[in-house]
Amino acid sequence: MRAAWKELERKYAEYYRMQAEIASLAIWEDCISLESLSLVGGADQAFILENENEKIISAVVVLAYPSLEVVERAFAVLPVNFPYIPGLLAFREAPAIAEAFKRLRRKPKVLFVDGCGVNHPRFAGLATHVGVSLDVATIGVAKKLLCGHGEIPEKVGEATEIRFKGRVVGFFLKSKRGCRPIIVAPGHKISLSTALELTKRCIRKHKLPEPTRIAHNYANEIKKRFKNGSNSSNSNSDNSNNSNNRDGGDSRDGRESRNSSDAARGSSQANLQRFRR
Repeated sequence: MRAAWKELERKYAEYYRMQAEIASLAIWEDCISLESLSLVGGADQAFILENENEKIISAVVVLAYPSLEVVERAFAVLPVNFPYIPGLLAFREAPAIAEAFKRLRRKPKVLFVDGCGVNHPRFAGLATHVGVSLDVATIGVAKKLLCGHGEIPEKVGEATEIRFKGRVVGFFLKSKRGCRPIIVAPGHKISLSTALELTKRCIRKHKLPEPTRIAHNYANEIKKRFKNGSNSSNSNSDNSNNSNNRDGGDSRDGRESRNSSDAARGSSQANLQRFRR
């Protein structure tokens, strides 16, 4: 087991080094104010097989705050070009999130991401990676603990600290009765306490905060469209204020998702070059 891990470290050493640089660029202090916040976003992924090739669907939604009404949606579909390696999922999923985010006309001040933030072995989870890449405040919301330890809360609304390597990196949050707690952590440009507070404010009747819950549902909606063959050539941005555009008729550029994959990968590589300085 130890030999296999050493081989993994050797093979992906460059990506581990890049994560260390991403962590060094991340800001875990408040760069946003909840009092002036008007838009929040959520991002989640789904995967599909097309002609035996795996693709990732990244769905991003924008909600008015504090009403949490959907005001815009966008998605991107890209080939999966990185293997499933625990701790390196950002290199597999971040490019599609970045591409979907760029297609939004109204950018949220805070983006909730389905994944880890600072609560990561190298303090650079998916939310941190996306936040630094896009220069946007992010919060990671996960269902499973990747690293660290802490007591499990029992009462709804109760939060307990998660510690890793001598520091607090996030919280267990009991968000709904009868469900396991979710894990909340800052990603970039937001503090521990504000990440927890905003997550609590964005929880309604469900286990997950509304931004990631709605993004999850949207990703699955797009996945179903692709499976039915009804969305492969549609545009990839929705304006939810216009019912006539529910199938993505409000795209800024009208490009097909599959035809934009090369440009998205190039953009992702350009973003990653920032961390090599």
